[in-house]
Amino acid sequence: MRLSIIIVSWNVKDLLERTIAAVLQNPPNSAYEIIVVDNASGDGSADLVAAKFPQVKLIHSPQNVGFAAGNNLGFRQASGEYLLCLNPDTEMHAGALDFIITALDRDARLGALGVKLLNSDGTLQLSCKSFPAADTILYNASGLDALFPKSKIFGKYNMSWFKHDREIEVDQPMGAVLALRRSALDQAGVYDERYFMYFDEVDLCWRLKQAGWKIKFFPQVCVTHHWAQSTKQALFKMNKQWYISFQKYLVKNKHYPAWLAWLLLSSLIWLKPLILILLIWLIIVNRSRF
Repeated sequence: MRLSIIIVSWNVKDLLERTIAAVLQNPPNSAYEIIVVDNASGDGSADLVAAKFPQVKLIHSPQNVGFAAGNNLGFRQASGEYLLCLNPDTEMHAGALDFIITALDRDARLGALGVKLLNSDGTLQLSCKSFPAADTILYNASGLDALFPKSKIFGKYNMSWFKHDREIEVDQPMGAVLALRRSALDQAGVYDERYFMYFDEVDLCWRLKQAGWKIKFFPQVCVTHHWAQSTKQALFKMNKQWYISFQKYLVKNKHYPAWLAWLLLSSLIWLKPLILILLIWLIIVNRSRF
């Protein structure tokens, strides 16, 4: 088996159906399998997969174990040389799966790869990032990344300076479409299940890099990503989870003290309003000069 496609799904039945259908309509020329991990959905997703796609291997999780643990459930059942983690709100384009297999075949040290992501309207979605650190957090918190998106310094984290028009080594492709070499996972380890959601793929890519594997972005093929369709169902809870996971990543991989990680992340909430208040105060104090 060359490729195992793993889709972890929670309560997005209609989009999941489109994701599976797009894979079946644009299959690779090599042997592959589709594995769906249903995270205790309550919308009939599992029943739909069982009835409409009998060729798909369906794993029932008795509870919502999250993205990291869900993918690991799929990994344990997968037999592919390569593994493709695919969000249930994506649609595969023609030729993408063959390209992914060929790219991994071509470079034995390529541990992971990502491809160009498109929004539902066909516009470009930022598809890769740099590893987060204190500087990139402060650039975001202060708004400098938004003011100077084309700067390689201030736009470093989101790589907003990158035109997505060439192959390039990156720190982390987006987890929505992340292809992995099984032997690389055997060395670096699978997803860390302490991350329920968010930063699990960042942590995994960090470990792959530390183990000496390359990670690349390829613009030659595209996948449509309808973006955050599961998480928007519990927006407040997921926003809270984002901060929790980010702090875990900074403490684990950057070795920041927990208090420093908390302080940096809290700046994402208070720094922009503080700057705005200061600007308003300066305008009021100096209004006679204008």
